[in-house]
Amino acid sequence: MLNTAVINDARAISKGQATITNTSSDRVTLFAEKNSVHSASSVLYAMQQLQKEMQGQAEIAGVQSEEDVAKWVLSAIILLMN
Repeated sequence: MLNTAVINDARAISKGQATITNTSSDRVTLFAEKNSVHSASSVLYAMQQLQKEMQGQAEIAGVQSEEDVAKWVLSAIILLMN
């Protein structure tokens, strides 16, 4: 994705200079690659980027089960409450 220009959170409005048809939401991400432009849901794009960046981090942190995740979330909640 080094040669890809990304315009994140372009607003799709009905009376704008450009109309973008999007049935899932009114927030889209536009990708300009060479001679074409592609669009995607901003929410899905953000989730894909988060998953990509977080890949392998559970193993590094020693998280091996859902129980480990539950313990981590509980400890974070307790920390925030103090």
